[in-house]
Amino acid sequence: PGPSPKAVESPPKERVDLPKVVEVKDPSQVYHETVNGLVWIANYLPGDKVVYGSGFLVDRTRRLVVTNFHVTKDEETMDVFFPVRDKHGRLVADQDYYLQNRAVLSRIGYHTAGRVIARDSLKDLAVLQLGGIPEVAREIAIADTDLNQGDGANVLGNPTGRDLWRWSRGIARTTENHSAVYADGHRVDFLALQIYGSAYFGNSGGPLVNDAGRVVGVLQSAGGEGGMR
Repeated sequence: PGPSPKAVESPPKERVDLPKVVEVKDPSQVYHETVNGLVWIANYLPGDKVVYGSGFLVDRTRRLVVTNFHVTKDEETMDVFFPVRDKHGRLVADQDYYLQNRAVLSRIGYHTAGRVIARDSLKDLAVLQLGGIPEVAREIAIADTDLNQGDGANVLGNPTGRDLWRWSRGIARTTENHSAVYADGHRVDFLALQIYGSAYFGNSGGPLVNDAGRVVGVLQSAGGEGGMR
């Protein structure tokens, strides 16, 4: 008898990596889907000084909020507010409303204490754990891809002296290492994405969100004319 037939092996399949599909949403849709994860922070310092800033909810179960270290400073606890809507469903944007109605807002879950549980002064980041959150609070997921130069982005935050819960459009410019020492001696050193857009004092700690509604950065400082990091 002749030799036993051998099985014919199939040639190895060539692996094809398909491009990741990113869902792109209308900017107004992004805003409405993420604003309930935005918070306003009031940090009361010694000497009757107050630092106002922004932050965002990243973990609803553990009630964790990300912000800047320079918003929290070395304090351990601070006031945190979530956006309130009136009976018509419109956002209440007046800062005085929140400051003057803490007791009521605490009872219905829109004001709480935030306790710093992690901080990195060099990266200018801090994490707060909240005492509670309202039922409508929504965490904002972190993106797994970066922005490219020229990509659009959404700036969310609470500029000081202006209405709360603001949105503006930004354009990604360049990525660079940012190292500086501020007037108060605070030194920072981190990889920064330069954004062209509108932001002001009080936006610090707020999220930079891509057009899929995911966080691609934390607003930190002005970075030249019309720019921010």
